[in-house]
Amino acid sequence: APVLSARFPTTSKNIERGQLVDLQVSTELQGGAAATDPDSVECVRWLRANVNVTHVQQRVELLDDAGNFVSAGTPDIVGTDSWGSPETVLILDLKKKEQWLANRLPPVDDSLQLHCYSIAHVRRGFTKYRQAYILFGDGAVEVEWSREYTHIEWDPILERIKKVCLDYGPTAES
Repeated sequence: APVLSARFPTTSKNIERGQLVDLQVSTELQGGAAATDPDSVECVRWLRANVNVTHVQQRVELLDDAGNFVSAGTPDIVGTDSWGSPETVLILDLKKKEQWLANRLPPVDDSLQLHCYSIAHVRRGFTKYRQAYILFGDGAVEVEWSREYTHIEWDPILERIKKVCLDYGPTAES
């Protein structure tokens, strides 16, 4: 995505709206200015009530078992849930509800982007992961969760990610 967005810059009210919410949520969660946009305020409220946030907008690299670079990216929010196991990492992606309702997003369980971030984090010591879209709009939050993934499932998913990234994706230098 960064390569495409640099090559074909575009903007719209919807893109700007998503960027505003992303910026305000990230800023407040990192100790900066409080969010003022109603959707941003609600996202922060939900996250603080349900997630032990550990990372906000921090780049991760996914390496294969031999230590070779596969892919990299920046998940919106990483944490553990406030009601369950600290061994389960949560990868959370802020999205506009309109994208979900228009079927412009893959199902959470099918998002190789989120799986990439998740596997990069479980290799840091977590035993399981879940991922979710935090859907915002109209001052309310809805959450679309994946199921929980354990180590038995990581290798086949990693192979799918490698196939896409190595055949079509950018390199570490991109």
